[in-house]
Amino acid sequence: MPVDGLWLSFSVLGPLHYLTQMSWLHDRSYFFRDPLPKKIFVPAAAVAAGFYIYAAIEPSGLFESACAILAVFLLPAFMRTPKTLRLGVAAAAFLAVLLCVSPLAALFAGVFLPTVVHVGLFTLLFLLTGALRGNSIASYISALAWIVAAVSLFLLPPSGHLLAGDWAKPPRIFWTGLAEGFGWVFSIKPSTVFPFLTFAYTYHFLNWFTKTELLKWHLVPPRRQAAIGVILAVTLAACLYDYQFGYMTLLLPLSIMHVLLEFPLDMQVILGLPALVTAKIAKAHGPAR
Repeated sequence: MPVDGLWLSFSVLGPLHYLTQMSWLHDRSYFFRDPLPKKIFVPAAAVAAGFYIYAAIEPSGLFESACAILAVFLLPAFMRTPKTLRLGVAAAAFLAVLLCVSPLAALFAGVFLPTVVHVGLFTLLFLLTGALRGNSIASYISALAWIVAAVSLFLLPPSGHLLAGDWAKPPRIFWTGLAEGFGWVFSIKPSTVFPFLTFAYTYHFLNWFTKTELLKWHLVPPRRQAAIGVILAVTLAACLYDYQFGYMTLLLPLSIMHVLLEFPLDMQVILGLPALVTAKIAKAHGPAR
């Protein structure tokens, strides 16, 4: 399951998550208050997705992909005011140089940010934000359980070799590079990374589908529901016919576009989390009334 489960989660649960989340983000203007940032951001995300797919085909394009993805990730934070926009241009120039001279930085921005960081770190930040806002014991337990599960997968790695069924071998090649890169950075075996990837992706997808009060599935327009169903069916059919073809033409583009379009929401959570923590500490140490 550490190998087959990852393929099942990414290929079956993944496209449904991508399509429904992009629909939800569109209804909320991708979390931009003004129309101008939205008009700039969405095309920029499409261009960055193109660079990412190019890098997936031609590894020599990793630097261009890393620059594009990192720029789109930082864009929501720097488009708030003209002053922050100027700071953003300076920061982008500095980071471009850093990506050029540091293979590790390029690997992080071009490979880890839209994959492991997105489904791992950002999911945890959302759990922590929900716990701090809701202030319920269940929310804190949920966040703590995620941390315990993720850490346990690294502290208690598989004792043998990971095997994949014949039907799961073709898609495995697309994850081996990610596992090897993660293992190279943290000096662990790729076989230890696969269980974490399976857990992180599966949790990320299922956690999304359980947000019924937030997402209001029953209010999605019928035509959009039908469109989502058709695109999902075509994606699954293409993957069953030829996984490499379905992966490169539908599955990967949908995956990276949903990641990039979610960056404004991610940035909003990242920038808002310190204030929530500070308010919680101040409330805990404030004068009793």
